[in-house]
Amino acid sequence: MHEAVTTARTVSILRAPVTLTLKESLGTAGYHQPVTLTARLGATYANRDVSIYAQPYGTTTRRLIKSGRVSASGNLSVRYAPATDTTFSAVFAGDARYAPKTVTTHVGVRAAVSQADRGWYSSASYGGEPYRAFHQGGSLNATATATVTVTPNKKGGVRCLPT
Repeated sequence: MHEAVTTARTVSILRAPVTLTLKESLGTAGYHQPVTLTARLGATYANRDVSIYAQPYGTTTRRLIKSGRVSASGNLSVRYAPATDTTFSAVFAGDARYAPKTVTTHVGVRAAVSQADRGWYSSASYGGEPYRAFHQGGSLNATATATVTVTPNKKGGVRCLPT
């Protein structure tokens, strides 16, 4: 007479690597300038879904901006307007034959700077560059002012020193 025996064994099945890329239309964008991100997924067995995430600089969480099935050519695209330097990720969860994969790309964001001048009495253009004419002294003396706006407003965050 024999006693019943139960046993368990873990078997690791290697899955093939998948081809996944993520390309951005601009490596550096203006503040809130839309960027097109395109994930391209190579051959898979069953799963054709990809998710694209955004993680703004200084944060620890990424936000899903698009998820879905890739097109017949293997592409999934989304437009996104970052407000700060952002790392983007494309994620393929894997399937029975192909391993999961995540790829990333980075888009830098420039600040937007604008200037408004007041107190000028005439304007001209020389070589395609605009110029403003101001009076100095006398009865036509006006206070010349320039208002500069930097977006996003990081008041107190960065200081510019005179050169």
